[in-house]
Amino acid sequence: MSLDFSGSMNGISCPTLILHGEKDKANSKAAAEIAGRIKNAKLQVIGCSGHAVNIDAPERLAEIIHTFTVTAE
Repeated sequence: MSLDFSGSMNGISCPTLILHGEKDKANSKAAAEIAGRIKNAKLQVIGCSGHAVNIDAPERLAEIIHTFTVTAE
């Protein structure tokens, strides 16, 4: 089973938020590539956090998600 969905990302039309932690160097390139393939995606880098942004910066993560959900069109 292939987990490469890159070919179908350009078909996503709903508001999409791509998140990654500033210290998560292993996923920063992938996050940018995913955001670049999805029309109108928003890439948000969460400072002072690594891969586990929900543990490293839970308040900031909640704020970002809340803002995105109330402003997404």
